[in-house]
Amino acid sequence: MGTRDQGNLWQRLGDGLTDFDRWLQTHDGHYELRRWINTGRSGSLVGVVARHENPDKPQQLIMRVGTGGPDEVRRLRNSWRHSPRSFRDAHLAELEDGPVDINHRLLVFQHIAGGDLTTNRALAEDIEDDEFAETCASITRSIVADWNPDFPYRPEPKTAAAYLRDLLGDRLKAGSELIESAARAGIDPGTEWIASSHGKRPLPNPLRLALDDSLAGPRQAMIVRGRAHGDLNVQNILLPADPASYQLVDLGEFDTAAPLARDPMHLLLSIVAKWIARVDPLLVGHDLAQAIVPTRNYQPPKKVGRFAKTSREMHGALQRWAADSGNGDLWAEQSLLSLIAAALRFAGRTIPETNPEAARRWFFYLAAVATSEFLDLWLDEAEPPANVFPLRQGMITTPRVRVVPDDDATTFLRALRDEVTMRAPDPDTELSMVSSTSMLRAILRHIPAPGPPLTDEIVAMAEDLRRELTAATRAGATYADREHVVKIHGWLRELLATPL
Repeated sequence: MGTRDQGNLWQRLGDGLTDFDRWLQTHDGHYELRRWINTGRSGSLVGVVARHENPDKPQQLIMRVGTGGPDEVRRLRNSWRHSPRSFRDAHLAELEDGPVDINHRLLVFQHIAGGDLTTNRALAEDIEDDEFAETCASITRSIVADWNPDFPYRPEPKTAAAYLRDLLGDRLKAGSELIESAARAGIDPGTEWIASSHGKRPLPNPLRLALDDSLAGPRQAMIVRGRAHGDLNVQNILLPADPASYQLVDLGEFDTAAPLARDPMHLLLSIVAKWIARVDPLLVGHDLAQAIVPTRNYQPPKKVGRFAKTSREMHGALQRWAADSGNGDLWAEQSLLSLIAAALRFAGRTIPETNPEAARRWFFYLAAVATSEFLDLWLDEAEPPANVFPLRQGMITTPRVRVVPDDDATTFLRALRDEVTMRAPDPDTELSMVSSTSMLRAILRHIPAPGPPLTDEIVAMAEDLRRELTAATRAGATYADREHVVKIHGWLRELLATPL
């Protein structure tokens, strides 16, 4: 009969501990639970267990209590059974014993990836490494190419809308986090084109792209399928000393016939989610989105250069892999569609260590940028109508900087006026630029300060202010603190998105 240590760590199993003790009665060996491991969003309980069973030598195992029931265990087993031997021996960990039914959840034991917990680190921990871009590109290509040296499935024709619905599922239903987040931004899923505070042109609505064929038409993409992880992100790729020997964990969503472009794009955006916590979407949102979408002829500014490099390396590695078999154009299409789906997934999530609403809206903006690029590639004629809809409907924007309480429009306008008018123009600015700056300050001085709701007059003045600031900035006018001017510009964009 098996035994276990009597430490308090086991209590996290709750009522399931009784079921585990019952399982021990039919097995030999002693089990010692050494610690629990943080698993992020998965909801699974994952711990490190030492097993002592004569005559075998002591062995450390991963103990995982999943949330997906029998299907999750079946997929875990299939990830080993249905993978090429060379790939599974190098990058996967085999199941050991189980499953054990504990209070309607299934517990399994698994070998430790790479055999050494001390030498493995999550890919997320290398995000500041100088070779991070190259590491991501190499791993991504290996996961797609080395895991799928054979292609038992013929490419499957799918319209853009049908493919997105496959990837998004219930997230497109009314009441989902994604749809609710879009509603808070004033976006109706049925609207074809939406305005954006990040750029000049209206953008196609990615939700409408998934809704029906009105934007992309009935043309079908040829979707390449094969073995895939199912939830590939920066936490479940483990790196030993040599990143080429990476290990994949948490394979409870493994599939032998998944769209191959899906996982790499989800991995890319899990990296972006880490970046978003370190940058201000108000300042770099547009450039960061352009850096992530494989846009033709785009030269990223220095402030997003490192992000752009990682994206470019990952996209490029996969594009070259597809081009080797003459399928480069087909891959570009499904890669963009998969990026749209991944961005919408993140738009319906709470991103840790961020302003949640700002992050959701930025990911929606990213999905819209990717949709625009996809339609340009797909149709070569995706031009928005001249008059999309009245201002402030369907506006993608980021919540205003919290310099004042959210619901106090009066204080906000006063702070906006005071902050900008205190900034003197640069002494070296030419006379014409001083004139523009003076005009800007004059407009600000005459903005009244009513309480909410804002009046049409205030919105019109704010729009004049935005135009003046844009003209002055483009012409070279500077202030003592240029970044401050950029922030003011962002506040004005948000002001224009405030419902009347």
